[in-house]
Amino acid sequence: MDRRLRSLEHLDARTVQLPHGTEVVTRVERPLGEKRVPQGTVGRVARFEGDVIDVAIMGIGVVRDARSELSARRVGQALVAQRRADAWEALRPCVMLDATVGSRVWGLADETSDEDHRGVFALPFTRTIGLVASPRIA
Repeated sequence: MDRRLRSLEHLDARTVQLPHGTEVVTRVERPLGEKRVPQGTVGRVARFEGDVIDVAIMGIGVVRDARSELSARRVGQALVAQRRADAWEALRPCVMLDATVGSRVWGLADETSDEDHRGVFALPFTRTIGLVASPRIA
């Protein structure tokens, strides 16, 4: 167990990006109308915009939290989220076509809708030969 955790020492789990669908745990108690969302409640990231994250919680609804008020549910999720963010950043200069798809294009989006993208990228020649692995997107 110690070996797995040691590989995550360089990560600050409170600052790692949390992609859509990531299971998170609330770090603070929050009132939501007549209900109360206690600290330690588990939910899924429904939408994120900068440092503000909407979390869908079963039986309660959507709660808006700051990034600092959430933690990834499992320690390994922080590492996966960081690898995914790093892979996207590595591919950004290689994008040839980026298109927004889904509810935003059709005018059906509301404040809880995420933004979906599809596109094409071309890896640099140095990434297509040799023994270096290409960035992987989970």
